[in-house]
Amino acid sequence: MVLSGQGVSLRLIGGHTVVYELPGDGHALKGARDAIVLLHGFPADTTKNEDIAESIRAELGADVYIPHQPGLGDCPGTFSFEGALLAMEELLADIVTRHDYRSIVLLGHSWGGFIALHLATKAVHPNIRLVLLSPLFVFPASDDIRGILEDFANARGLLKNDAQYVEKLLAETERLRGVRLQPPSHLAGRIYVYHGEQDEVIPAASTRLLAAHLPPDSLVEFVNDDHWYTETRAILRGRIVAWLQAQGVGRDTT
Repeated sequence: MVLSGQGVSLRLIGGHTVVYELPGDGHALKGARDAIVLLHGFPADTTKNEDIAESIRAELGADVYIPHQPGLGDCPGTFSFEGALLAMEELLADIVTRHDYRSIVLLGHSWGGFIALHLATKAVHPNIRLVLLSPLFVFPASDDIRGILEDFANARGLLKNDAQYVEKLLAETERLRGVRLQPPSHLAGRIYVYHGEQDEVIPAASTRLLAAHLPPDSLVEFVNDDHWYTETRAILRGRIVAWLQAQGVGRDTT
């Protein structure tokens, strides 16, 4: 089932309801050969990276999907980390099944970077690339993340229906804390990572640890900026587009 309007679609996929946006006029581009799936962080009500999506769509002519994870943004449901991973798996499989894209780029910011790394291990498409912006690689310890989860639950009134909601999220983070997502070797040369040295949300040390697990020829850049690239945002947009063009993503120029 798909309910569409104003560029937003509500799609029942498997056991999850997933909301996603298509930027611009809200429609897939005619003849687009590549797709970008922009994966947002936690606890995002909006992706905050729509400008990147618009740049990619305008300059490369690629379809850009901006899914909202269940319980976040405009998507109904109750958020869970493991549920979000499963919902994004189902969404990506649905996109691959419905469209004959030449390539798919998973562009993940923060927690969305963890999702992108997770999806890359599923081999749902033979031609996948990763763009990771300040990606979460190792979950914080429970004591470090409890306050964030409590604020999230209180702001949405989730404890009224489930007094153990925060404890359940913490149990998930502990399970995921032991996961080290290592991109498969066939992604050599197909991964671009961008991280701000002044990031206080996901420390740059996280990406330095991730870099040791990346396949050869991955491009990792560190810049003097924060989690939202306040100072280098225009530069970031240009570098993502240029890197994707060099990867052969976008309109054919021949």
